[in-house]
Amino acid sequence: AAVVNGGQAGHIGNEVRFANINLTFVSSALTSGFSLSFGEYGGSVNLGVNNDLQTAANMEDFNGKTIGGAQVAVTGATGGQGTGTLTVTGTIRRFTIGGQEFFIDHICHGGGGTVEVPDCYEFEDQDAKLVLRVGDTTPATSSTGNSVTVLGAPFTWPNGQVTQEGSAAIRTNGQAGHTGTEFAVNNILLKFIPTESFPNGVSILFGEYGGNVNLEVNGELANVSNFSELSGTSLGGAHILVTGGTGQGLGELHIIGELKEFGIGGQELFIDHLCLLPARAVTVVDRITTNLGSLTRSLVKQAGVGQNYFVKQDPPAGLMVSAGSYDVSVSVVDLQGNSIGTCVTQVKIVDDSPVKIVCPPNITVNCQRPEGALVFWEGPVAYTERCQMPVEVRCNYEPGELFPLGNTTVTCVAKSPSGEVATCSFLVTVVCEDVVVPDNPTVSINLSDGTGITLDWPAGGHLEAADSPLGPWEIVPEARPPFNISTTRKQAFYRIRY
Repeated sequence: AAVVNGGQAGHIGNEVRFANINLTFVSSALTSGFSLSFGEYGGSVNLGVNNDLQTAANMEDFNGKTIGGAQVAVTGATGGQGTGTLTVTGTIRRFTIGGQEFFIDHICHGGGGTVEVPDCYEFEDQDAKLVLRVGDTTPATSSTGNSVTVLGAPFTWPNGQVTQEGSAAIRTNGQAGHTGTEFAVNNILLKFIPTESFPNGVSILFGEYGGNVNLEVNGELANVSNFSELSGTSLGGAHILVTGGTGQGLGELHIIGELKEFGIGGQELFIDHLCLLPARAVTVVDRITTNLGSLTRSLVKQAGVGQNYFVKQDPPAGLMVSAGSYDVSVSVVDLQGNSIGTCVTQVKIVDDSPVKIVCPPNITVNCQRPEGALVFWEGPVAYTERCQMPVEVRCNYEPGELFPLGNTTVTCVAKSPSGEVATCSFLVTVVCEDVVVPDNPTVSINLSDGTGITLDWPAGGHLEAADSPLGPWEIVPEARPPFNISTTRKQAFYRIRY
């Protein structure tokens, strides 16, 4: 690549000419995107965003694509010939561009959005001769003046053995994928302890070149072969997202959530450009009603975060649940790990199928007193047809009520949460047959194998019970001679009435 001034990128003054090479740009000023002017005159082109590198025949082939979590728009240069404009919108830590007969100029940050200046620790304030060992600390200051304590801690090897013999030193080799100073980490865990907390989480650039790695978040440690194994998992109450990090080369780690502290360590590991993630907001409708089934991406669609997102949902998406109301927590981050937000919404799962109700059969009983009889029954039962979900039933009479002489219709109504209604009814008939009172009726009392007593009396009478000889006396439901009474320590009195 060389600097020329032929105006072949469509702009005035100096420009960069590419000949079979890629150039990578790393800047904290590109957090909302960038635009540039280009000219292409033959051969293929490359475009990479946040370590996601893609190749195309012409720049216009990138138009409308999502690369590294950012949206790409290209105008001009139809058919791979002439000048055009490239606009990349999104959170960008780095971008790469290259071609065979290719020119660029006029790189502007923002990408059409508002520039956000991140709060980052670049470690430029560290002594070039600094070496940290287990138990050592050093302060670090961010680009906005915040401070964090860096503490050397023991490192855990793949076999679970812990070593306290490692160290971390300051280097300037760019092996973490950034400019200036960086930490070279060798068999040590570097803990970053803020004054209060990292409220939304952090991102950090790294280069790993051998051995296992450790990641500790809020006191919970993960010991893995490479960082990519942790992408999409939760650790210490935070969500982990990793680009790259396959054991050889550069990557970026996002730890999303409130962090009281975190630690990172490795055997041949380099780290740099530790940035605080900004707070983002998410709007989700207060209530969602859906047919019975899975809790799925309809929630995310309501959140309005588009197609490039990483979502954690509790209960998880795809879980089959029964009808009812559920509080669902949805956490959303973009592909760079920036927290868009967390919210809780109520999801109502309904079974809107018809309701079935079954009433007991008609009942006929003898009167127990001149006013009628106490009548008991079981049921009715009601349920939804599709899922057999129980449905509450209400009747105009309840079991145990006093029914008058003659016919009484009991009507029951079942109504499901979705509003489906079913009814049934049955007839209760109370009759008073002529009762012949026997001359000198007698009551026989027999012991029942030590479990109680058995009362027997001539037909036509009904059994009443009371706690005192003075009453009040109540009819014993369903009592027919002979009738067993269990013995208890509680005193009770019984009589037969005709």
